[in-house]
Amino acid sequence: MASPQVMCPSRWQCISHTPGLSATNRGTNGVTGNVTFTIANADAIFANPIFFVSSGLGGPNPGTFDWGLPFVFGRHLFTAIESQTTPAGPGPYFAY
Repeated sequence: MASPQVMCPSRWQCISHTPGLSATNRGTNGVTGNVTFTIANADAIFANPIFFVSSGLGGPNPGTFDWGLPFVFGRHLFTAIESQTTPAGPGPYFAY
C-alpha cells in the first residue's frame, strides 16, 4: 500500500517513515533497468544543518521524473560519447 503524500511547507515530501520505492528506467534502445530508492521526511533532513543535499529528499514534479544529483551518491556512474566505441557498446549512454 502506498504511503499518503504529505507536503511540508517547503513543498518537499514529509512522510512519517522512509518507504522503499522502485522505478524502471527505459533507454532509447528499449533496455530497461529497475532502480530502488527511498524518500525521507524533509523536515527531518532540514533539521540537521549539515545536510545541504540528501539522497532521500523528494517532491512533486508533475509529468516527469528527475533523479537529481543525490541519485549518484554512492553509485558508480559511467557515460559514453555519441558514436564512440566502448567495451560496453557504442555511445551515447549513461550507466550505473
